[in-house]
Amino acid sequence: VSESKDLPTAQSNLNGIMAEAQKTISDFSSLAKIQNYGYSAFPVYSKPKAGQAPEIVGWKAVQRIQVQTEDIEGVPALVQTAQNSKLALDNINYGLTKATKELTQEKLIGMVVENVNKKAANVALAMKLPVETFYIEKLEFNQGFDSAPRNYAVRSMLAADSSAGVTMPSFEAGTSNVELSARASLKILPDNPQ
Repeated sequence: VSESKDLPTAQSNLNGIMAEAQKTISDFSSLAKIQNYGYSAFPVYSKPKAGQAPEIVGWKAVQRIQVQTEDIEGVPALVQTAQNSKLALDNINYGLTKATKELTQEKLIGMVVENVNKKAANVALAMKLPVETFYIEKLEFNQGFDSAPRNYAVRSMLAADSSAGVTMPSFEAGTSNVELSARASLKILPDNPQ
């Protein structure tokens, strides 16, 4: 966030801070991926006395970036580096990468299909029928992803005084659960198929 009496100054200050901060983040970690998340500028109005209209007394420019990294252990140091570069932390959250979710889902599909086959065999045994008389007519999967990681919301939009260094924060990633359930419809083959 940058605030000044005129718009060009507010934007120029913001642009300089963000360029330097993004370079610092990129230099700090090759795993950090930076994505611009929004840029806006708006007037700051005076608090008028009764019966008077507010006047523009300044301008505020705001830019947000999103930084992603797979280095879980390095997140506190990465945040500290960003904060020492005049950036304010808006929020932080942890979650599984797309590749990890897909790999986990593939493993779960194999486990669920194996479980369905076992249950079909148990049904056949209970009905005193050969397992081969059963076939799966329909199999529907319901995938779930419980992103149970902690979501740290820190709504302090103004950066700290740049003359004072920011101490390293402490975060815990928590856990994430990937779930898969299935609904199977079994059909019994007729005794004398035509």
